[in-house]
Amino acid sequence: MLDLHVPSQIGSLSHLKYLNLAWNYNLKGSIPPQLGNLSKLHCLDISFNLFEGNIPSQLGNHSNFQDLYHGEYKGGALKIDDGNQCLSNLISLTHLHLSSIPNDLHTSHSWLQMIAKLPKLRELRLIDCSLSDHFILSLRPSKFNFSTCLLVFDLSWNTFTSSMILFQRVPYQIILACGCVRLSLQDLDLSGNQITGSLPDLSVFPSLKTLDLSEN
Repeated sequence: MLDLHVPSQIGSLSHLKYLNLAWNYNLKGSIPPQLGNLSKLHCLDISFNLFEGNIPSQLGNHSNFQDLYHGEYKGGALKIDDGNQCLSNLISLTHLHLSSIPNDLHTSHSWLQMIAKLPKLRELRLIDCSLSDHFILSLRPSKFNFSTCLLVFDLSWNTFTSSMILFQRVPYQIILACGCVRLSLQDLDLSGNQITGSLPDLSVFPSLKTLDLSEN
């Protein structure tokens, strides 16, 4: 099977709005920075390939970017560089899926703080990213206060062991659902973790319609 790469010439497709490269097991190499030239791009799916290197900062050029899907396939090594501010520039982003990226996300809070400030984010999925209780509880609520009315929050298949990730112990206030998110959240997925013990008072999420705690 031949190894394939995304050609840099893709950046010349000036009218491209939707690019789906997902589940191409033989796609390798880096993501070309020329994707930053696609000013009309609304949706990018680069999930489950064998890409390497960092997500190019040029993706932050897209102020009208709405959907970003990124997931690792076994053997891939695509990273979100800690100094990459592209996420904070995606002010129109409504859907963000990050899956199976265990190498970097759990070592720094900066990327999570950038996500929390996205003004239009409605769906956030952080699946199998090696996130832990310590990582979440070490955040100060003032540093992780969503500026959006998030509807879907998926933290499935991480390594959480306590339902207290929903709250900060002292003072007893919501940490993963700060501000308006507490009122807007409709779908919360904590499945596939290692959560034990009693649950906190979930009535603080008055709009919640779906709660998945399976496989804990």
